Amino acid sequence: MSSIIWHGQNLIQRAGGNTEELGYVKFDPSSNSYVLWLRDLRGVFGPKNAYIRCDEFSSMEEAKQKAASSTSAFLFHWMWLVYLHDQDLEDKAKIDQEISDRNASCPINTVELENHEFDVALSFPGSARKDLIEEIVTHLEKQLGPDRHFYDKNYPAQLARPSLDTFLQAIYLKRSKLIVVFIGGDYQSSYWCSIEFSAIREIINNKENNRIMYIRLDEGEVEGIFPLDGYIDCQEYGSEQIAEFIIERLNLL
Repeated sequence: MSSIIWHGQNLIQRAGGNTEELGYVKFDPSSNSYVLWLRDLRGVFGPKNAYIRCDEFSSMEEAKQKAASSTSAFLFHWMWLVYLHDQDLEDKAKIDQEISDRNASCPINTVELENHEFDVALSFPGSARKDLIEEIVTHLEKQLGPDRHFYDKNYPAQLARPSLDTFLQAIYLKRSKLIVVFIGGDYQSSYWCSIEFSAIREIINNKENNRIMYIRLDEGEVEGIFPLDGYIDCQEYGSEQIAEFIIERLNLL
């Protein structure tokens, strides 16, 4: 027995004890419409699990009504994505190019940060970005979909603004369910981490400890974090497993 439901902007299929994301809806300002994106679960059009731009709708509700019914969701998702699988397509390259062009026309991120709510926000020193954070972000993107985790490099245009310190604090304090803090010596010495941690301390003071998750980068001390505080040691786990731990915590909120 399976069912199709919506969780936020994401289309979810539940079958027995398994839950799988089928796609999501996102507003596209270039066409002034709501676009349904579906995951290519079988890799018909290219990389497996890539997102493919599908139909456009005048409202979010219209898109959900179209895609979330038990019959149309299966037909739309499975037959539309699989119908090419058994055909001998001489013009496959042309179709691939058309899909690529349509995907390129949609910005990667179109949410408005001043109002958008995230499932996860990452607070980390810049020194950890290249070797660890970028890999974790890649895994989170695959499993959560776009615009559900706050990572600064995804929103460079919107973060180029005055009073960025208070703007970021509002994201961490008010508009993120789970805050993942990558602690260590470089975190303590980072100017921007100290700004973010001011909001994180406020969450702790409000006794919302379930919203905070610590990942330890090294043995460096961070003011306000104590030896009895629990953490994941990134020396013991790879980036993919750390991402899975983050999603596990998120699912408990």
